[in-house]
Amino acid sequence: MLTIFTKAIVCCFELYMLYDLGKNLLSLGMKSKKAILCADLLILAAYISLNYLNQSYLNLLIVPILYILFSITNFNGTVFKKTCIGITYYMMSMVPEFIFALLINMDAQTSFDTAVQSQWKQMVMLIFMKTITFVLVKCICQVHKKNLYDRSRDRNFIALLVLPFATMILLVSVYYIDTEISGFERVVLICGCGLLLFSNIFVFYLFEKMLLNENKAQKLERLYVKSQVEQKYIQQIEDINRSHRALLHDMNRFIRTAAELTAAGSTREALSLYQDIGQKIQISKPTVYTKHKVLNTILSERKKKAMMNHISFDIEIDPETDFSFIDDIDLISIVGNLLDNAYEAAEKDKNRGYMRFYAYTKNQNHFLVLKILNSFKESPILTKNGYKTSKGDSQNHGIGIHTVEQIVRNHDGKMQIVVENKEFRVTLFFPIF
Repeated sequence: MLTIFTKAIVCCFELYMLYDLGKNLLSLGMKSKKAILCADLLILAAYISLNYLNQSYLNLLIVPILYILFSITNFNGTVFKKTCIGITYYMMSMVPEFIFALLINMDAQTSFDTAVQSQWKQMVMLIFMKTITFVLVKCICQVHKKNLYDRSRDRNFIALLVLPFATMILLVSVYYIDTEISGFERVVLICGCGLLLFSNIFVFYLFEKMLLNENKAQKLERLYVKSQVEQKYIQQIEDINRSHRALLHDMNRFIRTAAELTAAGSTREALSLYQDIGQKIQISKPTVYTKHKVLNTILSERKKKAMMNHISFDIEIDPETDFSFIDDIDLISIVGNLLDNAYEAAEKDKNRGYMRFYAYTKNQNHFLVLKILNSFKESPILTKNGYKTSKGDSQNHGIGIHTVEQIVRNHDGKMQIVVENKEFRVTLFFPIF
């Protein structure tokens, strides 16, 4: 019979392999190491106690819950993602056990200890089963890209979960069915289980390809947005040049008329004309908030849009601020979408709608700080995926604050949101290396 010590080793191995799988797919948790260790020891103790009871029904119900709790404790990401990792691993550890149960003709009414009397045979079978699980986990770890899993949306993980979940239901149904399986039927069933196991591993490869294609599609979409911003910049330059040409064409006439008015003693009219000339020169000058052309274009466009709708929009950028370490596409996604959200909220605040944009460095230019503020009339809605957009067509407008936070995190930055006194404030911190 298996000793408690042996069962404890098996439980430790199972949790370690789950840890190995999870850390290769998701980032490790940032909580206190002592708190994580205490939680892991409690889960391990519960797992060992469960194995000691040797009740298959309890194992089926509680073991996946323990795996999910272990994933939630040790890894970053949403609860749904971590649940998917726990269930997928449970499938990988369960299928080899089911195959060996078929090989030794063990059913739901017979325990492992009863079916295999020899302790050495039990040890050999356990080693083979856990070796299969070990190989499966290592195969999956070789074909993954952690960033893709971290940045992927929860709904994508449904595709990863469907096959393991269906496999578990199918195998449990076969295991507890009140029908004897023998001879050729058992061989076919074992082969089918092997193919199911291979299919569950292959689904990780397909899932990886799906995430890569989605990532490429997002890059193409963002490149398209960047090209639109660059076209707007070129259009702004053309508009300014056109305005300059018109001003130069009329300048000679303006000056001659002002001189004639001065000579005739109409100094007030002449002064008014000179002021008009000054205003035209000022308007025709391009507004330069920053040397970064892409960011300047975004700010100029949003400023013009805000002025047309009587929304106050103040822009303050430290002249020494360097944005070169942030990819242009990421800068467009971050600033463009946050400003769109700010405009959408401020527009509804008819009485005092305002927006603010600040950019400066701190700690001796080691940190870039971007701050975007706006007033609002309707309080923003906080959901499990972050603040909900108020746009009517949320599918085609903006990428959402949650995704902006992901982009910021990819640059090792941090996003802070404060909502108070009818003001929504987003502050982004980027380390400058």
